[in-house]
Amino acid sequence: MDLPSSVKIAGMPSALPDVVHRNCAHCGAPSSTGMLLSYGNADWPMRRCTCGFVYLEKAPAYEELASNLAWEKSHGAETERRMREDRIAQTISKKTRWRMRLFKRRNMTDLLARSCTSGDVLDVGCATGLHLMKLPPEIRPHGIEISEFLGKKAQENFESRGGSAYIGPALHVMRELPSAKFDAISMRSYLEHEAQPAAVLAEAVRILKPGGVLFIKVPNYAAVNRLVRGRRWCGFRLPDHLNYFTPSSLARMLRSAKFSPKQPWTWRLPTGDNMWMEARIPPVR
Repeated sequence: MDLPSSVKIAGMPSALPDVVHRNCAHCGAPSSTGMLLSYGNADWPMRRCTCGFVYLEKAPAYEELASNLAWEKSHGAETERRMREDRIAQTISKKTRWRMRLFKRRNMTDLLARSCTSGDVLDVGCATGLHLMKLPPEIRPHGIEISEFLGKKAQENFESRGGSAYIGPALHVMRELPSAKFDAISMRSYLEHEAQPAAVLAEAVRILKPGGVLFIKVPNYAAVNRLVRGRRWCGFRLPDHLNYFTPSSLARMLRSAKFSPKQPWTWRLPTGDNMWMEARIPPVR
């Protein structure tokens, strides 16, 4: 499917500002009514809204996320920053990576494969799309990626399986997609980066088929480690982590979008820095 040039990176409006001011991403309350938190800084203030949602008051414009803050550029810089500012903890973490293999880890590809045996699956924030290429051949992989560099690699991968990849801001792209197109959608380490998460979830409801499922993985702001580590918690990443979800705040946002969220207790352990959520829409609309 070819999208209008207005949603492609090359055709993005040049008038977008470098920084966008945000109100609460959940309830829309003015940022001035929220409590200023010490986890942010003068350039990137963090607020807790009266509704309980935690977010950055300012967000990089989509142009910045597509270029200067694209994953392939920012990942290495963030790794260097953490090593420079917290060398002991980062060194210990790297030398004890074996702990990650002690128990079977949750896997987005497995969740998708168990939920649909055929049809179309969309990954929002797909990077190069390699993990979707592991799905059974009866499933057509699709993706949205804001980085042009990564998105072009995803296009090559998905087109070989009869799928497609769209390059541009997720919300812009999703608004151009037909209703009831996808059997499942995945958002793995994406929703915390999105300046308009509630609008994205509303579009996810529209483009899912009746009975469709959405899987989400995000940092868990309710993690005990956040209280222990403070500003050095691994879930803080300024300025591209814009939203800080707890199990309850994510479920509230999903219900507001007309999803039915489901989260087994093992998906939201307070000892884990990340959490998972399954959300479905009714089989008949």
